[in-house]
Amino acid sequence: MSGEPFVGRLAELEKLRTIRADIALGGGRFVLVTGEAGVGKTAFMQHFAADWVTSGAIALWTACFEGEWQPPYAVWGDALEQLIGELGDDQLRSWIGSGAPVLAQLTPGLRQRLPTIGQAADLPPDQARYRLGESIARFLIAVADTRPILLVVDDLQWAGQDTMEALRYVARSVRSGRVLIVAIYRESEVAPAQRKALQSTLASLQRGVSPASLLLSGLTLDEVNRYLEQMAAQPLPQALVRAFHEQTAGNPFFIRELFRHLVEETRITHRAGRWTTDFSIGELGIPPAVNQVVARRLDRLSAATDKLLQVASAFAAGFEFALLPPLTDLSEETLLDCLDEALQAGLIRTLDGQPPRYGFAHSIVRHTLYERLNPERRARLHRRIAQVLELMPGNHAAAELGFQYFASAALPGSERGIGHCLVAAELAATQYAYDQQVTLLHMARDLAHSATLPQRADIACRQAIAEASALRLTDAWHTGEHALALLNQSGAAPQDVVAFCVALAYALKDGGAPPR
Repeated sequence: MSGEPFVGRLAELEKLRTIRADIALGGGRFVLVTGEAGVGKTAFMQHFAADWVTSGAIALWTACFEGEWQPPYAVWGDALEQLIGELGDDQLRSWIGSGAPVLAQLTPGLRQRLPTIGQAADLPPDQARYRLGESIARFLIAVADTRPILLVVDDLQWAGQDTMEALRYVARSVRSGRVLIVAIYRESEVAPAQRKALQSTLASLQRGVSPASLLLSGLTLDEVNRYLEQMAAQPLPQALVRAFHEQTAGNPFFIRELFRHLVEETRITHRAGRWTTDFSIGELGIPPAVNQVVARRLDRLSAATDKLLQVASAFAAGFEFALLPPLTDLSEETLLDCLDEALQAGLIRTLDGQPPRYGFAHSIVRHTLYERLNPERRARLHRRIAQVLELMPGNHAAAELGFQYFASAALPGSERGIGHCLVAAELAATQYAYDQQVTLLHMARDLAHSATLPQRADIACRQAIAEASALRLTDAWHTGEHALALLNQSGAAPQDVVAFCVALAYALKDGGAPPR
């Protein structure tokens, strides 16, 4: 396997290159790059920074760190140390100007390079902060007059107030210089109590500085295909690529860690010159690194929102708001607030259809939440969901109901799910969703362990024909033989046996099975 790939982001890169061209003519810019954890913000900017440097410009990279305590103005001290390292002594002496004593307070290396720097004047706090921002901006502008500067501030969501104040001043001041400041930021890492204050600061920061925002989302299916091909050093089966895209929503970090995890666990194997696997995420587990990222995001939620999402994790295909009050014992107003929090954190998303429904942004998030529930609690939650769903009119929830009874099969009464599975399987067949039909009939078969022989025979007959329609021809042969045995054991009428054999034969022929 190769290192971390970089694919896509063409529109975003073109936007930054256009901004770079404008800066070359004079006039600084501030850009905010946002997106969820793992979506590739840092890799995107590293790619752009490398391109920036090849043109002879200067790229400075600094980052904020999580925690209550950070050295004051540490971001700026780090950036200035890098900038000083790019300059010769004569250049440094010429361009740093009268701000040298102030900047020397942030960069110990400056006095080593220029020992004659005096001491900074003792000023009131407000004036001192102003003087610091002014000195940083003037130094950047002076250097950028010869070589344009890219300053990247990573993880801005963890910046202290001092860093933000200096950034606000510098971003406004460099409008007259060839400086591009890019702040990388993910809102999901901000505690709810701090979010409004930070958003207000960012809004203030962007006013009057020709701001631009880039929101990075997940990779497309084609981009996931190319990403995995670079990791695996050869094309992967399209079914596997689709599974990665569906389960990770194109998040590069999730894709990368999941692929490595599956290789290490030998769940993806390279045999006869190709990669093969059983790629069900629910069965394969979640890589520890991904689990940690998801857990960090979940730990920032309120207790009520965490409870809502744990309940939601037990649904197979999204959930409606109307189902939540009886399942959570939370008021509607509280649940609305929880939905807002989960949506804003990027953990869930709205789904198409009426009434409005919600689903997890990543299946991995759902599986992480689900694994936090012990098996007894899971089974009882599934059964409670089934009971609530049965109060809803119509058959639109048949597949979900079948799943809920199947997932709570350890509890008495699970046979109630058989009918729901059969209804949902018929609906799937009318929509040509034969793989889903097979899955639903497998569930019905497993729930029918104590059913009558005629019921079990009926399910087996349906399953065999569905497997043939889904081109699972070997499975269809075996299930068909089992169905015939059950028909004979149940005393089925000869015409019913013949009708099944004819229907299965046609389904197998249509699927391309050779005659036997």
